[in-house]
Amino acid sequence: MAESPTVSRRVASELTGLAPSTLKKLGSEGRGPAFIKLGTSQQSRTLYRLDEIERWKRDPVAYERRHRGLKNDRR
Repeated sequence: MAESPTVSRRVASELTGLAPSTLKKLGSEGRGPAFIKLGTSQQSRTLYRLDEIERWKRDPVAYERRHRGLKNDRR
């Protein structure tokens, strides 16, 4: 199976309807679509795989439970 193409945070923002800053905050909380961080902290680049964005968009809560677990699961 071929790897899914990746997109920048800006493009991921357009695809999800979330601001880039919101995607960054979600990522720092261990939430949102999975991402790949390249480079050092001062010169890093964050990429998102298109297939992960689509999975997250279909059901964000189930995605986060499955891929990261929720710290405050309120069931």
